[in-house]
Amino acid sequence: MIALALFLALDASGRAEAAGWRFDFARSVPAGDEPVFSISVSRSRGLAVAGRRDGSVIVWDAWTWREVARFAAHAGGCTAAVMDFDGRSLATGGHDGAIKLWNGSSWAPERTLRTGGSPVVALAFASGGKRVVAVDADGAHSFDLDGGSALLPGAASSVAAAGDRAAVGGSDGIVRVWDLAGAKELLRLQAHAGVVTAVAFSPGGERIVSAGVDHAIHAWDPKTGRKVKTFEGHAGPVRALAFLPGGRMFASTGTDGVRVWDVATGRVIRVLAMNGVAGCAIAVGLGSSQLVVTGGDNRAWVWGPGAGAREEPPADSRPGGFLGVSYVDGGGALVQGLYKDSAAERSGFQVGDVIVGVDDIAVDTSEDFLNYMRRSHEGDDVHVKIHRGGETKILRVKFGKWKDQ
Repeated sequence: MIALALFLALDASGRAEAAGWRFDFARSVPAGDEPVFSISVSRSRGLAVAGRRDGSVIVWDAWTWREVARFAAHAGGCTAAVMDFDGRSLATGGHDGAIKLWNGSSWAPERTLRTGGSPVVALAFASGGKRVVAVDADGAHSFDLDGGSALLPGAASSVAAAGDRAAVGGSDGIVRVWDLAGAKELLRLQAHAGVVTAVAFSPGGERIVSAGVDHAIHAWDPKTGRKVKTFEGHAGPVRALAFLPGGRMFASTGTDGVRVWDVATGRVIRVLAMNGVAGCAIAVGLGSSQLVVTGGDNRAWVWGPGAGAREEPPADSRPGGFLGVSYVDGGGALVQGLYKDSAAERSGFQVGDVIVGVDDIAVDTSEDFLNYMRRSHEGDDVHVKIHRGGETKILRVKFGKWKDQ
């Protein structure tokens, strides 16, 4: 990958314009009738892949955004899909607890790896594509693709890798930095109040950036563990991070759209609205500059040139009543985001609530809750049990159409 030199000029208001980089909305890309969550772009192959809620994977030509493949991958949702460094291999993870490796040309399955069987929530290629690091309820698992695996203990909810190092964000607010070659913990960063939802290495590995349900983003020195910068501006939980080539900017997305940040100053360069859709995943696309975001709706959102004819952003594609949830240790489903004026918000849910039951059905993971909703019908009245702080509350909820949830 060729690193692009970026020249930043700050104006009097502190906003930055990056020469050669534009972040105008380009287009929305349909993904069928199922929401897409994870997103990965291979700049070397010119392909984008995304995991869908029905367990399938969709592949696009990332220049034209024409769909080139779609195939079943997992029983339950496909929660993670990531291309390796040269685009020759795809790794996916799902609610069925499997990690699958696919041929990046034929999309034929090549190998299946397994952890303890609980849903896989995050994946990363490491060591030049020779390792895969997977996160589930038991922690992070490092798989040497030439043979052998190791458990990286500790609460885990997100992962990023650079060379032989992995940064694992935890549901306990801690980021653990690991040497994968020796399965040795190098650093332990007290990063966030609550779940660490995303971590990212800068392109040269000089910085780690972490984000959480506490709305905060922090940058860290991975050698010393020192916090070097805090980025303030998100009004809700942050779900995903991606560095732009050159490492002088990164993008974040969450319940309140997308923000592009100047690493050196900590200032917001641009705010990119998603008209009520909460971003779930983000990747750097192709062209001179491109960002691709997936959320709770059934499309990918693309900003920047090189993405075809320019469109207006969808006026309002919020799924009515949708609850953004992620796994949390100790049982239950953590409410990570709420759409403004949604049925969920009107029912009294708050970000940070942990759903532990629906009517007389126990909810131990967010998949339990999603499975219940799949069996529901429009207009069903249910009672949802939640933990909020030290209290247990019961909220009455009326479901909308499943495709709109």
